[in-house]
Amino acid sequence: MAKPMTMAAEGAVKEMRMQEALRYEMARDNRVFVMGEDVALFGGAYGVTRGLRQEFGEKRVLDTPISEAAMVGLAVGAAINGMRPVVEIQFADLLLLAMDQLASHAARYHYMTGGRVSVPMVVRNKFATRAGGGPSHSSCNHGAFIHFPGLKIIMPTTPADAKGLLLSAIRDPNPVLCFESHHLYGVRGPVPEGDYTVPIGKAIVRREGKDLTIVTCGGMVLKADAAPEALKPKGIDVEIVDLRSLAPLDKDSMLKSVAKTKRAIVLDEGPMLGGVCAEIAALIQENLFSDLKGPVLRVGAQPAAGGRDDSRCRTDCRHGDAPGRGREDCLAFSDLILRRHSYVIGIMICFWYGGRSHRPLYQALKCSNLGCSMGRLNQRWAHTPAGISPMVKPSPPR
Repeated sequence: MAKPMTMAAEGAVKEMRMQEALRYEMARDNRVFVMGEDVALFGGAYGVTRGLRQEFGEKRVLDTPISEAAMVGLAVGAAINGMRPVVEIQFADLLLLAMDQLASHAARYHYMTGGRVSVPMVVRNKFATRAGGGPSHSSCNHGAFIHFPGLKIIMPTTPADAKGLLLSAIRDPNPVLCFESHHLYGVRGPVPEGDYTVPIGKAIVRREGKDLTIVTCGGMVLKADAAPEALKPKGIDVEIVDLRSLAPLDKDSMLKSVAKTKRAIVLDEGPMLGGVCAEIAALIQENLFSDLKGPVLRVGAQPAAGGRDDSRCRTDCRHGDAPGRGREDCLAFSDLILRRHSYVIGIMICFWYGGRSHRPLYQALKCSNLGCSMGRLNQRWAHTPAGISPMVKPSPPR
C-alpha cells in the first residue's frame, strides 16, 4: 500500500511564498540584495518581496526598469564584484530577453577566467500554464536552460524546499535559476526554523511504492500525488520521485527507484519534444533497459503545429459584404480562438474590432500562422521546444 506524500521537514505550517529564505539570508548576509520589476514598492507580482523594502531599505530592494536584459546584466556585474544579487523575473517567458546575459556571461564566466572568478547570483521566475496567462505568461521553458553548462536549476515543490533550496542557491558560487510553479503558490506545509538548507542536485521520494515510479518536478508533483488514489482500487502501488533540481540532475535516486518498481512514467509540464521528459526517459532506457517490464511513458506538452493550415481558417472573412456582419464575424472568430485556449488575443480582438476600419487587422489575424496553428497548442499554451543536455561542471581551460 502506498504511503502518504511526505514533506520531509518539520516546523511551523506556512504558505509557499519564498520570502522565508530571502528575509533570513538578507538579515544574515549584507551582500544579498533583491531587484526586479515592482519588487520594492509593490512587493512583487505574487507578493514574495512584500515588506522587504521596509525592513532592509531601498538600497537592498530595488525596483528596476522594464528590461530583463539590463537587470540580469547588472546582476552578473554585481556578482563578479562580490555581491549576491537575487533577481526576480516575473514570468519564465521573459527569461529569453536576458538569454545573452545568462547563457553567454553568467554561465561561462567562471570557465573563461580559468576558475578565478565566480558568479554567485540567483534568478527567480514563475512558470507553468495557467488560465488567462496568454501567450507570454504561461511558458514552461525550464528544460531549455539545462543545455548551458554553468547554470544550476532548482524547482522547489514544498514550502520547506522553497526555503531550503533558495538558501542553498543564494549561497552557491554559481548562477542559479529558480523556477517557481504558479500551481504551488499558496500551498501550505511545515517550514523548519533557522538555518535550513536543501542540497542542490538531490531528488527526494515523495511517496513510496513498489509497482510504478512517476518521475516529476515542480507543480506536477501535486498532479502526480493524485495518481496513487486513482490506481489504488486496481492494486497498483505508485512511487513518486520529485527531482527538485534539473541541473545537476540526481540520476542515482531516479534510477534506484525505477530499478525497484521496474516501470516508469516521466511527467513534466514542459514540451515532450526535446524536453525534460525526453532526457529522463532516455536515461532510464539506457541504464535500465533489461530491468524494465514495459516502455518508459512520457506525459507532457504535445508539440505545437508549425506553418499555416488553411483548413483551420474557415470563418467567413467577407464581413464587408453585408451590413452588421462585422461584429458577428469577430465574435465567431473570438469564440474559435477562445475554444482553442487563446484567452487574451480573442478578448482583445473583440475590443479592437468595431467596424470595417479594422478589417485588415482582423483578416490578417484570422488567416495568419498564429490564428491557424493555435488549435494544436497544448492545454492553454504550448511551450517553445528546446534541446537538452546534462550539465557539465565548469573547469579551467587547458
